Amino acid sequence: WGYYIGRDYAAKAFEYARAAIGEGAKLYVNEYGLESSEGKTDALIDFVNYIDQNGAKVDGIGTQMHITLYGTNNDAANNAEKVAELKEKVDKMFKKLAATGKLVRVSELDIAFGTTNGEEVSPSTAQYQAQADAYRMIVESYKENVPAAQRGGFCIWTLSDAKDEHEYWLPGDKPNLFDKNYARKIAYKGVCDGIAGYDISQDFDGSMWNK
Repeated sequence: WGYYIGRDYAAKAFEYARAAIGEGAKLYVNEYGLESSEGKTDALIDFVNYIDQNGAKVDGIGTQMHITLYGTNNDAANNAEKVAELKEKVDKMFKKLAATGKLVRVSELDIAFGTTNGEEVSPSTAQYQAQADAYRMIVESYKENVPAAQRGGFCIWTLSDAKDEHEYWLPGDKPNLFDKNYARKIAYKGVCDGIAGYDISQDFDGSMWNK
């Protein structure tokens, strides 16, 4: 609602925050669901422009990316199609945010499979691979579509699939980089590959791990 009515409160919030913390800190507007709604992204950018034009300054835009891989299954080709569909949306979002000239931050990211009433999911190996591919794709899309000078940071939302970390958020799902026993999932490698820009297992022989 704040995008359309009563927007002066936001300009005042940024004005007061800037006065309190000075010019050194970076102030962000943060929102979820931008990758799934182009209209919402456009409305948020308009909201940011309003703040800038009314006595305050927004340094960056943060996107909360709580993604669900609906429709994935044991079919690798189907899963690749789902990730490709997601990529189209993510690319478009990052391009729009970068075009503002603001800093762009992935303020929260997790990739769930989708549960019903919190019932525990049991993803297949192919689904876990799709999750890893989606994590990698998002990191690569961020690097590709957001200029280095505008990259405000990248944050994964919570640590593991452990039950006590999901009492209130995505109960029963498996959205994170570590499993319930804090062992690295293939999703962890997906993020690392995305950061590196290639499959890091190609030149990993175990010697670094042993050391």
